[in-house]
Formats: sequence, structure tokens, C-alpha cells
Amino acid sequence: MSWTEELIMRRIAILVFLFLGFFTARAAAQSVPPELINYPETILHNGKIVTMNDSATIAQALAVRQGKLLAVGTNAEILRLAGPKTVRIDLRGRTVLPGFIDTHSHPHEYSLDSYASDSLPELRMKTVTGNTFSELLNGVESLAAKAKPDEWLMIRLEPIDVANDFWLKHTYRDLDKIAADKLVFINLGTRGLMTSRGLELLKKKYGFESELLRLPGLVDKDGQITGRFRAEVIRVIQADLMMDGRKELLKESYFKAFNDLAKFGITTWSSSIQPLQAFEALAELDREGKMTVRLGYTHGQGFTSFPNAAGFYERLGAIQGHGTDFLWAIGASPGNIDGSYPNVCTSIPARGPIKEREQCFAGPQEFKRQGIEAIVRSGNRVTGLHIAGDRALDDLMDAIEDASKKAGLNADQIRQKRHSTDHCTINPRPDQIQRLKRLGMIVSCAPKYVEEAAPRILRDYGEEYLKWNVPIKSMIDAGVKPVIELDSRLKADKNAFYYTQILVTREAAGRIWNLQEKIDRVTALKMFTRWAAEYVLRENVLGSIEPGKWADLMVLDRDYMTIPENEIGKTQVLLTMVGGRIAYELPAIRGVAKNAVPAKAARETGTE
Repeated sequence: MSWTEELIMRRIAILVFLFLGFFTARAAAQSVPPELINYPETILHNGKIVTMNDSATIAQALAVRQGKLLAVGTNAEILRLAGPKTVRIDLRGRTVLPGFIDTHSHPHEYSLDSYASDSLPELRMKTVTGNTFSELLNGVESLAAKAKPDEWLMIRLEPIDVANDFWLKHTYRDLDKIAADKLVFINLGTRGLMTSRGLELLKKKYGFESELLRLPGLVDKDGQITGRFRAEVIRVIQADLMMDGRKELLKESYFKAFNDLAKFGITTWSSSIQPLQAFEALAELDREGKMTVRLGYTHGQGFTSFPNAAGFYERLGAIQGHGTDFLWAIGASPGNIDGSYPNVCTSIPARGPIKEREQCFAGPQEFKRQGIEAIVRSGNRVTGLHIAGDRALDDLMDAIEDASKKAGLNADQIRQKRHSTDHCTINPRPDQIQRLKRLGMIVSCAPKYVEEAAPRILRDYGEEYLKWNVPIKSMIDAGVKPVIELDSRLKADKNAFYYTQILVTREAAGRIWNLQEKIDRVTALKMFTRWAAEYVLRENVLGSIEPGKWADLMVLDRDYMTIPENEIGKTQVLLTMVGGRIAYELPAIRGVAKNAVPAKAARETGTE
């Protein structure tokens, strides 16, 4: 046989093989049981699906398989993918958005007052009101007299301005005069004060006198601890002391709070985690498959649980990105480097009483500054960091630049870290925006600080400084990427869309604030989805409705894209899906999705 004939015979053999293979494969496919064929488990169709992809495409339908988006397109394109067991959800024209990513919130902390207190009534916050210090002390004394010796008594003081002055001028010694034998805990949200009994428990728990009790403004003129403390210590007291030996109750309250997030379309959130037991509880919920929504957390235990935070983070190394689909690290931070309003750290000249209450925790010699620099030198990302005032932001950027230089990082390497700053209460200044861009930082801004802080900035610092309050448009125009945080306990009338409306209209507290910082509704969506996914280091799987990404989405009761701007806040979520499972469903849509597997049922049957 010649070489040519042999070549012809080989080609014929290949064609025969392919021909037979085609029919064999086809026959085999027809004989495969339907349950083994990878049809989508769920199809949503006949809707207005705002994909938030690069071109902001509006689709009609989507298909979900194994927790991810299989396909997005027209009704015809998607419905033809359905298999015999695919659940079809007719949206009936409703709007679908990607799940919101809240880049700074504390639902695990809110959960104790909301849910753990059902089993432990002492965890329920009591309120004392008074217009003078004497009235507040009398109210605290009255409650303390009724409290049991070994039960915590958690008290909120109101109104807030009087409460803040009370906090600034009183120490544990004042509380000891009226309740020395009780565990009294004054909780003002981001500031606190407790009796000496509580201080001793804190010292015993960690085996050292925490540097967090010696921050500027928290010691007296002789350098002695006053019993005043900041937010990180509040978190430790709640999760590590008040809930000591009650981890299962802690987990249960967390679980319920996470379910609440799903009611408002929040499918991923982010927070700094300081207490040791809080992280243990979160990790166990994750292992048990009970994380209803996702958490990208900031590591903060080094600042609350170890005597040398800088040394701890120098040895810890880079942790961002490590974790699971529901719980992963996005960086590390000391929690906050100034106070909440009115204890913000600013460069603004103001009258004596205003400047005296300002608190700055990240000056060159402060231990929080040293800790931040250690985080950067170790290759970690600084994120989840409370920064209310503009001077505090200066301190952070100084720390990042100084530590990056010592670590030998070039400009591109610094930008790749995506260091961030949270809140935007009175920052950034116009000159800081360019520096943020140069450092490649992401800025997490809370709309609530337009509503809550703008009137107080006007009162305390003057109208010219309102332009530093949540300056979203200025940052975007300069090439800085802001994202939306809520930093609030959400309610039906103050939900995620309520706060979105504030950024779109700049209207809050009875007037319009800083109108030049107004943004359009699509930009607000980007901040809450695509850009926020970059903040939590998961832009490859979160932030838009595209094939290959996690099936995290919400169905709305109205069309977010077309309703009047001043009605955005009325929007309600009918259904929330996380990883293809229904995490929340309103009765209004129940029946439309009656065949879909809700997260609760999946957990109970062990199919999740």
C-alpha cells in the first residue's frame, strides 16, 4: 500500500469513528436519567433584570445552577434551558437587582439587644433620660439598685449631646459611688463607661491592662484609667464578657440578625471583628452552613486580645482573601482612629468646647498608628477602619505611605492593596481626594452621615465645611471609587433604599445638603454592587448578574430605574436570593416562587 493510499484509509477511519461516536453519544445522552443532567435548578423570567454588567444591560430572564448564574438573557433563551425539575419563577414584570453589599455595618452587635436579650433580659438596653448630669446619675442609680449583683446592666443615656458631655466628664469612680457592687455598663454606641467591677473582669479576661483603655481622652490628667472606652471595647464586653459561656446563644442571635439583612436585600456585609468569641461563633455558623448572607470581615482581634498589636500583626502576615464563600478576610485594622460625632478628629479651627471634645488616636506615637503601620509592612490591607474627621484621614494616609516606603513598595504595589477608609462624616477634603486616588484607596461612605451629621457640622463648624460631608460626586469626578455602607440597624421605613435616596437627592433632615454632591441612581447602584464587590475583594463572583457569578439578587415591588427620585426610599424587597437559595420571601410574592427551595428549608433538610 502506497503512502497516499494509507493516508486516505486513515482519514476514512477517523470519519467513521466520529460518525459512530456522534450517534453513540446521542444515544447515551437519551438514556441518562434526567436527575443526572445539569439543568438549571431555578429560572427567573418575565422580569426587568438590571444586570449591572459593564453596559448595564437589562435582561428578561436568568438561570441558576449550583449557586451560580448559569445564563442571563431573553425569556426564550433562558426558558429553553429548563429541565424537568427546573423551578420557574414568573417575575410578572418585576425588577431584579444584584444583592446589595453593605461595606460597613454591625448586625452581629445589634443582634444582642434584638435577640439574645429574649433569653437574657439583662442584655436588653435600658434608657435613662435627663437634661443634667444629676438627673442622669439618679436614673442610673435607680436602675442599679434593682439589678442583681452578677448580671450586667446595660444603659443608654439620652439626649445624645448631654450624654456625650456626661461621658467626657465622668469616670468609673463616679459610677462606683452609686453602684460599686454592680456590673453597670453605659453604652453610647461608640463610647462607653463602666464600674470598676467591669474593668476588673476585662483585665482578668485578657490578662493585661488593654491599651484601648489608655487612648487619648480616656485617661485623667495623672494618666490613670477613667473607665471610659471606645467602640472596640464595647464589642469585647458584649461578646466576650456578657456572653461568656453562652456561645450557642450568641450564634443564635447572629443567625437571626443575618436573616434580617436578607429582608432588606443585603446579601453581603462587611465589618471589623474584634471579640474572640464573636469570630468563633461566626466560624461555627459558617461550618454548620448557617450563614444566611455573606461576610467579608476585617481582622481586629490583635488590638483587643493581645498586649502588643504591632507585634501581633507583624507576625500574622497577609490574610486578605482567605476563607470560604460565606466568611472571608478582607484585611485588618484597629477599628477606629477617632471618635464618632462629636468626638471627630478634624483640622478645622473651632471654638474651644468643640476642639476639646475632638479625639485623635493615630498620631505618630500612638499604638494604633504603630499597629496600622505593622499591618501594612506585613503585606496586609488596611480596611474596615472608622474615620470620621479629615485629620484622622491624614493620619491614616501618612501611616500607609510611611509603612509602604519602609516595606519597599512602589506606587503600583500600594494601589493594588486597595486600602480603604470608612464613613466620610467630615472627609475627605478636596486636597485629600487626589491623595486617595494616588494611593488607590476605596472610600466607604454612609448616607446616614448626611442626615445625622450635616446639621451638626453646620452648627459646630460652619456651612463652608458641609462640602466635606459625604462628598461622593467630587470623588467620582476625580477618579476615586466610593462605595455605600449603611452602618445602621435597618428598619422598614429606613432601609437600604431610604439611604440610597439620600445620595440621589441629598435631601435629609428637612432640607437639601450639598446639592453639588448629588449622584444619579445608576451610580448609586454601582456603589452598592460592582464597586462594593471590589471593597470585599470578590468582584470576580459578586456585584453583578452575569454568568459565573454567585446567584445573589433581590426582587423589588417597584421599578427602581424609573420611579421618581423622591420615592426610591419607599422601595421594598419581595424576595432575596443568596447563592441560588431563597433567603427571604414576602407573602406578596409567595406562590410565585412556591416551588423554589428557601434557605430555611434547605438548612432543615440538610440540602444546603
